[in-house]
Amino acid sequence: MKRKTKSLNTTVIEKLQQKMMNTKKLFSVFAFLAIIVLSLSVVSALSLGSTSNDLTESQSSTTLTLTNTNTTDMQNVTFSISSIISGSNQVIFNTPAAISNLAASGTSPVTVSYSSIIGDFDFGRYDTTLTATGTSSSATQTITFQKGFCESGEVGGNLSIKDINIDNTGTGDEDEWFLLDDLEIEVEVENDGDIDIDEIIIELGLFNSDGENIIDDLDFENDDEEKIDAGDIEESGEDDELTERFIFRVPADLEDENYKLTVKAYSDDLGESVECTDTASELDTNDIYKTIDVEREDDEGKFIAFEDNKLSVEEATCGEEITLDTTIFNIGDEDQDRVRVNLRNTKLGLDMTEEITSDLDKGDDSDVTFTFTVPNDAEDGTHLLVLTAEYDYKKSSGAYRESSDEEKRIPLKVIGCGTPSTPTEGRIATIAATLESDAVAGRELIVKSEITNIAGSTRSFVVDATGYDSWATLESISQRLITLSSGNSREVTFTFLPNRDATAEQKTFVISAQSGEVVETREVAVTLESPATGFSSLFAGGNTLIWTIGIINIVLIILIIIVAVSLARR
Repeated sequence: MKRKTKSLNTTVIEKLQQKMMNTKKLFSVFAFLAIIVLSLSVVSALSLGSTSNDLTESQSSTTLTLTNTNTTDMQNVTFSISSIISGSNQVIFNTPAAISNLAASGTSPVTVSYSSIIGDFDFGRYDTTLTATGTSSSATQTITFQKGFCESGEVGGNLSIKDINIDNTGTGDEDEWFLLDDLEIEVEVENDGDIDIDEIIIELGLFNSDGENIIDDLDFENDDEEKIDAGDIEESGEDDELTERFIFRVPADLEDENYKLTVKAYSDDLGESVECTDTASELDTNDIYKTIDVEREDDEGKFIAFEDNKLSVEEATCGEEITLDTTIFNIGDEDQDRVRVNLRNTKLGLDMTEEITSDLDKGDDSDVTFTFTVPNDAEDGTHLLVLTAEYDYKKSSGAYRESSDEEKRIPLKVIGCGTPSTPTEGRIATIAATLESDAVAGRELIVKSEITNIAGSTRSFVVDATGYDSWATLESISQRLITLSSGNSREVTFTFLPNRDATAEQKTFVISAQSGEVVETREVAVTLESPATGFSSLFAGGNTLIWTIGIINIVLIILIIIVAVSLARR
């Protein structure tokens, strides 16, 4: 019985000890929570509201509201703010005055201003921190200095940007641009002053994440590109507004990232530092810029684009060799191992391919060249050369799994391929010819012709030469296709290389000028000479300089020998 009583007492004691430990843990939790609550109440005792506006070159101050959220008064609230430093540029701030007493739940305005700007900041936003410190708590708020597009900030006060309209006719919209989107930006500027403002310049800017203005990278269609001379605006009244349009394409090689689109209007007559405005309500961030998100194409059928398509000639004739150069861009969001480019036109018998076997990663480009000859039976008219691409190459099967949804069509005008006939309603052209070089076998022979349109309307002519095959080869014709208005003339140069064994006698060839099915011809005769022989041939053509140098060298050698002999005799 004694052992049993002892065991019972031990159990009771252990239970009491466990309860005491649990109570201590509970008190610890309550104490921890109390500390957190007290800490939060201290931290939240002061708060700084957001600024009324960002600072700019023309706006040197901004206002915030300081609030004491505590239930007791806050004594001696002081402020501190660091200068904004970017390279050698600085914005130096005035320190706001201290607040001796801020009542419980009370508020007080705080004015932040800068005393000076040192250097020339690039376009963009620059931040620093304002700190308010009280007896038991503190608060912070970000202060932003915004460098605008006007060189010296907004000045003058006469000009204003009344409206900006962005029209994206491509895949994207006004603030989301895809590569190769076509856009038109319309800017309306108003004169709010009581004086005429002359030589108004409206200029676009597009800044990347590094602060660089890359507006020049856009492909503008308007002649003035990103800077338009808009002319003069009269003082405020009926004719106090003007509107200009910027038309451009987003290039295929533009980096996909966020950009800042901005615009300014200034007087080139008064100077940008005297009259300039760069804010508009249509711009998002403090009316200074609009954020533009440039995206890569995510539609697999549009991953490959053709740009900078150039034909060697605008007009061609049958038998002529044509070169088509194009640049292939990967504007999609996936890398490509291989790309096959196809060129097709049924009527011209074209079914050609070129493969890009090196990687064409997203953002990459590659030049491709096709060379072909216009067939002799080609029909006159405009032929569309069709470019397509195949990609998403699977190495295991050697197959391309994707192809471009849209074709790129390039027009080629073919003329002069009809069967020529003798004119029935009078002549349409005259042909004159003159010999511009010596006519010597084995040496270049140049003949200059002048084609004159004597028809009553503008005509296109295919110029050619025939009848020379037995004694020379035709190296070049300066222009095979010419278009002349009535009464106008054009010089065309023919370069031949007579055969070395051609006999020294009169040789002939025929110059022809064909327009449609009508052809004019002119026979040209040249008297060919044999190449010089014997000693005289040494000085023919380019040999004269060689022999002159040789003779000079011989004379120098003789003089050296004479001097050496004279020195040896002393």
